[in-house]
Formats: sequence, structure tokens, C-alpha cells
Amino acid sequence: VDGYFSGKTPQEAGFPNLRGYIGSSWPHPWNYPDEFMIDPMDHSDAEDGRCRCDRCQNTRKKLGCPPGDDSEIIWGFIADIANYVNKKFPGKNITTLVYPPKHKMPKTIKLPKNIRVRVCIPGARNINFPDKLKQNLNTVKIWSDHCGRENTPLWIYQCINFGRFLPGVPDSYPHLMNKYLQNIKPLAAGAFNEKS
Repeated sequence: VDGYFSGKTPQEAGFPNLRGYIGSSWPHPWNYPDEFMIDPMDHSDAEDGRCRCDRCQNTRKKLGCPPGDDSEIIWGFIADIANYVNKKFPGKNITTLVYPPKHKMPKTIKLPKNIRVRVCIPGARNINFPDKLKQNLNTVKIWSDHCGRENTPLWIYQCINFGRFLPGVPDSYPHLMNKYLQNIKPLAAGAFNEKS
């Protein structure tokens, strides 16, 4: 992070085998010029991306982390870096995904204002499921209230409901996307639509 905001190449920052910073060619859904993204390995069906060392296990017990969620641990790490960046590089930001294993607003950590998030939720495919839509919009509102609408874009998964059975199927419900965009407009800066 320090090397990136100092204008150093990865090699000058001590990473001789790194060709470039991920997302450093703007525009990109990961990074804007005034931010650096930090995100842990996410989860999959076979792995939840959480560290199992004794220190993390003890910290989970101490903080009361629920199964499968390390929000309290990971947001603390991100907040420490964001505070460092705020002091050394005023006007620069740390960005991260609101995504497992850290998809909850932390209760024990005060998040600095130079954290931007991308809230990862299903998107327009939940328009026809009011309970799920309400839950998704509530998640966006929690983060938008903290980070500000302009710092809360969404990362939505438009076609993930096809799983891996029908890869590459184009969006087939533009009318739902229109309704969805109307719902998120007051809450979010926009959305990156991943058609996985």
C-alpha cells in the first residue's frame, strides 16, 4: 500500500516478481486512482478463506466471531491500514469487498472514513423475492450510511443463478434490472454487473 501510494513500482516496493498492481490500470472495477484494494481470499464451497492459526482461533473466541465470519478480525486489519494511509497519504482510500468471510459491519472496530466498499449481493434476480431483496437493500443501506452513497458501489451477480450449468447465458430480464436500479439509486454509487 505504501509503495503504491508513494508511486513506486512493485519492484521498488520490494516485490521483485510482481509485474504490476492488480487493478492499477484505470478504469477497472477494482481500483480507482485514489484507492488501493485489500481483500482476503474469499470463500468457496470447499474453503471459507479463514485462517486457522492459533492466534486467529483465540481471537475468534475472544471476539465471539460467529461460524464462517471473521468480520471483527479482518475489518480490524483493514482499519489499521486505512488509518495509516489517512495519516501518510491524506485523500487516499482503502477499498474492499463486503463479501464473506467479512460481510458484516464490525461491532468492535471503528472504521475510518477513508474506507470504500463494494457491496457484493445478488442484484436484480432478487426483485421477485421481496424478503431477499429487502435483506440485500438493508445490507447496502448499512454500508451506505457509514461510507456515504458515493463510496458504496455494488458488485452484483446477475446470472449466477444459472450456476455453472448454462455459462455465458445473457441477461434475460432487463425489466428487473430497471426496477433494481431504481431501488439502489438512493443507496449506492452504481453497480459492476458480473455475469458469472
